[in-house]
Amino acid sequence: MKGFTLAVDTVVIIVVAGVVLLVILAFFKGSGSQGASQANLQQERTTICREYVQMDLNCDGTADDSSAAGKLKETRKKVVDICAKLGGYASCDDEKKGVVSGCVHDCCGFLCMGE
Repeated sequence: MKGFTLAVDTVVIIVVAGVVLLVILAFFKGSGSQGASQANLQQERTTICREYVQMDLNCDGTADDSSAAGKLKETRKKVVDICAKLGGYASCDDEKKGVVSGCVHDCCGFLCMGE
């Protein structure tokens, strides 16, 4: 009987260790993907802001769209979309609702020449 008890104890310990390992893996896998997606959004923001600032150096909305081959409005919309996804820019949320505001200036201000 003593040999049987040792085998049952070993199986119980292995099962408990496996459950703990699965819980730890699930925790780290779930929290890691959020950080990666946030980093991807930040990278997209930097890329699209650079593209926008090449057309509107001061980010004041006074650039002539004809010099940008009609890309200014499209790029501005991309900036507003990305910055609204990132969050923390109330002006971008307003702009998505149709209220013209300083979204580009708020979100891309780190690249604007007028800063």
